[in-house]
Amino acid sequence: QTAMERILCGVIRDINQVFHNCLVFNSESTSFYRAAEVHIRKWEAYLNHFVIHRLPQNVRRFIETINLSEPSMQSKEIKPTPNAVKELEDIKTVVKSDKKTIENCANEIETGAETAEMDVREVAEDAIEVKLDESIKSKHGQINSFSERPD
Repeated sequence: QTAMERILCGVIRDINQVFHNCLVFNSESTSFYRAAEVHIRKWEAYLNHFVIHRLPQNVRRFIETINLSEPSMQSKEIKPTPNAVKELEDIKTVVKSDKKTIENCANEIETGAETAEMDVREVAEDAIEVKLDESIKSKHGQINSFSERPD
């Protein structure tokens, strides 16, 4: 195999690995799995119609050995490594912690908004009371000055 043939085989292997991983690590009921099935068919059709006849014979032979439609490529034999499982659990823990933090912040904001609303209400009530007092005093002054006028 030439260097170019090795590169072409590597590219095709990588493309197929993406589809394979999508099938392996997503359950059949997910949109990711269904999308992978659709794109596998599209990729194979494109490859067979537009590309394969332009490839060197060694690369064509390689492609014949990796058919994504075969059940062996769709099997779920690949298991995540213990490190990957631990990393996933760590990520879940961080996400749960972040979720709690966000919930706490939301509660604080809500409590702050309620407090602010109560403060605004109190200020408004105080302002109304002051205005009423001023108005009463003003009216009282007018009444007094009216009663003090000579007839």
